[in-house]
Amino acid sequence: MSDNFSRGFWRRAGQNTADRLSNAVFGDNWARPVKHIRAETASRKQRIAEQAQLDSIHSAVLSNAESVRNVEFESSINELSEQLYDMAIQLKAEGWKSVIGVNNDNDNQGEINRAHNKFTDTLFAKYKHGLTLLERKDPFCHDVWYFKWVRYISGWRKFFGKYWFLLFLVCGFLIPLIGWGISSLVEWYHGQVLYDNYLNLTIFWIIVVFIILLRIYIALFRQINALISRFRKKRKENKLQQASVVQESENVNEIDEEQDIPIDPNTIMQTEHDYLWEKYGKANEVMMRGYNICLNTIQKDILIVGYNPPFYQEDEGNQHPYLLPENETINHLLVSSQTNLRYKAAYIDLFSFRESDHQIANKQVVLNPQLFSYVIEQVCLTQNMIEELIRPKLIIVLDQDSWAYFGKLPQYTWMGYKYDALLPIKGNEVCTIKGYSDKHDRISIEREQTNLKDTIVVFLNKNSKQPTPEELSELLK
Repeated sequence: MSDNFSRGFWRRAGQNTADRLSNAVFGDNWARPVKHIRAETASRKQRIAEQAQLDSIHSAVLSNAESVRNVEFESSINELSEQLYDMAIQLKAEGWKSVIGVNNDNDNQGEINRAHNKFTDTLFAKYKHGLTLLERKDPFCHDVWYFKWVRYISGWRKFFGKYWFLLFLVCGFLIPLIGWGISSLVEWYHGQVLYDNYLNLTIFWIIVVFIILLRIYIALFRQINALISRFRKKRKENKLQQASVVQESENVNEIDEEQDIPIDPNTIMQTEHDYLWEKYGKANEVMMRGYNICLNTIQKDILIVGYNPPFYQEDEGNQHPYLLPENETINHLLVSSQTNLRYKAAYIDLFSFRESDHQIANKQVVLNPQLFSYVIEQVCLTQNMIEELIRPKLIIVLDQDSWAYFGKLPQYTWMGYKYDALLPIKGNEVCTIKGYSDKHDRISIEREQTNLKDTIVVFLNKNSKQPTPEELSELLK
């Protein structure tokens, strides 16, 4: 028994020694199966670790890309420009990497690069969207040209960064092809000149010019469209002004001599507004758009009072005075199949800044504590225009937010009119101006007597129907 154990022990020891020696000399080529299993296990562990690293990179990239997608652009032009500047810097820093990803130390470099490119692609798409919004808000913003240049350069960086290897492969084919194409074109052009074939030459240059103009239009189509819209609008306004002069001259004869109070058309209204915007025109984005006022040159029996003029993206700076608007609300008040009161009517906005959204107008200007002085001066200017020039017999206040400024609400004074109530019309309050209130906080306190005594004021209620032209005619009587 002891001899058998001894022989088995030494035989096994000799075998292990021989295996150890063979492994040292021949490596894995002489390894036993257990050695291969261990190597395979290590390789599998390495692959799992590498896959976990890739998954981690993918997860981080997707999270960052989602954050970029959720970015909300600001409504202010200045703030939007700052956001685009930050994105432009990030685009320059990140760039794009080759989708092959050659790296001797990492076989998964291609996968890592493709994951990185997903984030950069998302950032680039978001950047282009922000640039589009900026162009819609202000096509002629000086920052737009820089942002468009960044977009152009980034597009080429994206192509060359991701697919440089393709260019390397096809360069040997493309360069001779391009050279042959240019040579053929030059030879063809020389032949046309030699044989005086001016028709073909003319067609050729027409095509060249068309391609160039098309490329310019594609690059600057928003700016070009804005210029065209501005030109059309100014031309339309000029025609309307010319027609207004003719209409006013025709309608003057229809108005009683007592009603016609001639006023110099060169009113100080624009001068006063210029003064206001010199003081407050740079307060915020809304005020920086400039002002707009309705053209009023003579006395009118009916005055429609709005809140403020709208804003259109293609408009820049102070606008030319506009004529009596022809929207649905005003036409319903003034025109019917039996009655037309437009020639008797004038229009004025309580405020002259331009903003289409009523809530933004109140937040940015009217209820802005920093612009309280502007609101006072603007309402005073509007009141002077009504008192001294228009002198209406009937005032229609369209917006309920304007009631307070006419002194209709007891807790507010502003213009400070004192009223006697009349019978309402279709739920709309009707009052007669009897003079000024005794309150000392009204604006234009130096004005002791009003020119609007016995003027009827209709305060429209948004929940009620509008009066008809026939009902307004009865009030005028």
